[in-house]
Parts: sequence; structure tokens; C-alpha cells
Amino acid sequence: MKGYGQQQDNTPLKWTHINQIMRDKKIAILAVQETHMDEERRESIGSIFGRRLHITASADKDSPSQRAGIAIVFNKSFVNTSSEKTQVIHEGRAILSSIEWGGKKTLTILAVYAPNTASENTAFWQEIRQFFADHPRVRKPDIMLGDFNMVEDAIDRNPSHNDGGPQTQELAGLKADLHLRDGWRHLNPDSRAFTFSQPLSNGGARSRIDRIYVTDQLLERSSDWETNHSGLANTDHKLVSARVTNAAAPQQGKGRWSLPERVIVDKAFRERVKNLTKLAWEEICTMKNGPRTELNNAQKIYMDYKSKLRDEARRRDKIMTPKILRDIEALKKDLLATEGSQDESQDLTSRLIEEKIAVLEKRRHNKIRDLGKVRNRLEGETNSRYWMQTNKDLKPRDVIFALKDPNLPDGATKTSSKKMAELAMRYHNDLQSNGRERDEIERELVIRRESKPKQTSNTTARWRKQSAQQR
Repeated sequence: MKGYGQQQDNTPLKWTHINQIMRDKKIAILAVQETHMDEERRESIGSIFGRRLHITASADKDSPSQRAGIAIVFNKSFVNTSSEKTQVIHEGRAILSSIEWGGKKTLTILAVYAPNTASENTAFWQEIRQFFADHPRVRKPDIMLGDFNMVEDAIDRNPSHNDGGPQTQELAGLKADLHLRDGWRHLNPDSRAFTFSQPLSNGGARSRIDRIYVTDQLLERSSDWETNHSGLANTDHKLVSARVTNAAAPQQGKGRWSLPERVIVDKAFRERVKNLTKLAWEEICTMKNGPRTELNNAQKIYMDYKSKLRDEARRRDKIMTPKILRDIEALKKDLLATEGSQDESQDLTSRLIEEKIAVLEKRRHNKIRDLGKVRNRLEGETNSRYWMQTNKDLKPRDVIFALKDPNLPDGATKTSSKKMAELAMRYHNDLQSNGRERDEIERELVIRRESKPKQTSNTTARWRKQSAQQR
């Protein structure tokens, strides 16, 4: 973070950006270093952003608001923070947090901000190793992440060189003790990607000092190991991220596709919808004059109409994708071809591409922020869905991890979403048919008989006629 940052109207500006980054990028857990945040500042941030963010932190012992400092930030939209427990291993440098992960699983995270100097860096890893040796009952971390201020391999520095032996040996010992490994390096054994870059005026050194280590079990259930610009201003570090999956979580698909809001309000799309609707209605009116067939009926026309709407929405969505996103994706492809090259000209090209991406990401971040301010100005004090959403407490969705199958012995469970849906459907159908002993044919005849309109008796008709005449 490079410090706590300035305040505006008693609001820390950097933390407003962190709140936005976690919301827009859907980050569940974020480790932040160099926070310069004492307990008073942590409570102040909690009072402002407590609806979305839950922060556990540790400040430097000697200069809590001037140097070091580390925090783990939980997004309440995705994480149940009621069970969060944190231990401080080294004030301002290392904290260990545990949360309930669902399905009777616990996730433990070790966030670190290692010192710069080689001797202090070595002593830092020794201290963490000693902590776990002295506290054997403390749950070892599933994830270790943060700013390590050193690399294990020469490939992770440009210009390439190895860091000192003692610090790499101590980190290797800690990894062995905790059974952790570098997930990105495991998946990209020969690639180079840098998370920290110095300006050329300061030497231009680049390195991959920000890393995420995970257990073998989590590594098998991880994906999307990425290094991207966060959009946060005044930082020389990139955002390192990965997606990990709970082993107890049910199998889930990609979800149901829905029309993006920006497409729904698009004038060109709405005009196209009007034309498609008019054509479909004309086809239905024409069909009424002829015989109904399997290929010529209202249901078939309606199905084709919805398919055309979906295809048109997807086509329009691609066209409406902001130009800035297309430019960023194009630059990232160019960066893959040049990043990590030992050639000086290629290295300079990759630096220029990195700078362009950083500028575009910041511009995109600020544009989203400005749009949010405008919407809040227009709808923030109105009785609208936006106002209700902004004032509603955030909490993660309740996930059903398993359902018992009554047809299986010993209370065996199903964890597949599809199988659980079938169990729920079967249970519902059994409730509907429970106690229904009537023959299905007889039941259908009764329904048809009862659903026919009843004819009015002659007596009632005469009474109505007389009443009308009297009026």
C-alpha cells in the first residue's frame, strides 16, 4: 500500500479504493502490507467500511503509524467472518487467521511482510518456524501469502541473480515444516512474471517477491493463478491472486446466463427487441388461420423468438464491451510475448507495455468510481433498489454442501448439485402424492368434470330476469 494515505472528510482514500477493488474484482480474502495502521485507524476504517469489509491487522511495535503493518481483509459478501480468529506471530509483519469455510472445513491463512535486509529476513523466517515449533497445537496454514522481499530462484529477478543462502534456506525450511509450495511456480516452471518493478531512474530492477504458497491439497483444487495491476495509485506492486475451492463444496456449474443490465438499457438493443417482437406476433397471428402442427405452433414461434433475443443480446454485449477492456486484453497478449526476456530491447518493450496497462487499469478503476458517485448522487437518497441494497447487511450465500439419500444405507449423502436437485424433486413429488389413493384415470376424469363451467339453473335465470325487469 505504501502507507495509510491521505484522508478526505475523515475517510482514508486508499481504503476507499481497496473497498472498490474487492467489490469489483470479487476478492474474498486480501492480504495487505505496509499499512501503517494502528488500532485506532483500524477501528476507524471498520466504522466506515464495516458493511462490506472485516479487517484483522497488526501494527509495528515501535512506529505503528509510520512503518510496516500488515492486515487481512475479508469480504463479507463471500466469507462468514463471525468465526474469524487471529494470532500475531510478529507484530506488524506476520499474522495467522482462521475462518470457518463451510462443510465443517477450516481455512487458515498466514500473511507475511518480510523485512528488506538479508539478516532481518533470515531471522524473520526463523522466528515463524520457532513459533510453530513452540505451538504444536496451533493449526498450520493452508495458505501463506504476502511480500517476501526475497526470491528463491534467480529466474524471479531481472537482472537474474540469487538471493543470500541463509534466507532462502530458512524459507525452504519453513515451507517444508508447513508442507507448502509456490503455486504459480509449480504451474509455470519455466516462465517469468514480475510483481514488483522499480522505475528505470532507480535502477529498473524487477522481481517476483509477492507470492502465494498453498498445501498440495489446495493446489489440486486451485485455478486462475494471475498477476495483474490492481488499479490502485501510488503502488509499485501488482495484485497476485488465485482461486481455491473447498473440497466439501458441491459440484457447481457455470450458472444461468442472464441479460447484462447495460444491454437491457441499450437503445439499439431495445429497438431490435421491438422488431423481433413484432415479427413473432405477426407469425402467431398468421398461424391462427391455418392448422396447428409440430413445426407451426405458438410455442415453437415463442421459443425461436427467445433464442433470437438471446443471440442478439450476446452480440450486442460484445460490441458494447468497453474499448479500454479490449485494449488491456490486447496489451496483455503482447506482454506475454516479451515479459521475462533477457534481451534488453525486449525487456524495454515489456516495461513500456506494463506502464500502458497500469495507466489503463487506473483509468478504468477511476471511471468505475466516478460512475458509482454519480449513481449514488442520483439514487442514494431515493426509495429505490439501489438504496435498499446499499443499506442491507452483506453475508455470503448459504450453500447446501450435502443431502442425505433416504434410499442409501447408513445415511449416505450426495454432494453433486445435480444429484441433490434430483433428491429434492423426488421428496417434493412424494409429498404431492402422499395419501393420494385414487386411480389416476379416475382423478383425471374428476378434474375435467369439475373444471367444466356449470350451467345456470332455469329458476336462477328467471329470478335474474325478474330482477332486471323490476329495476
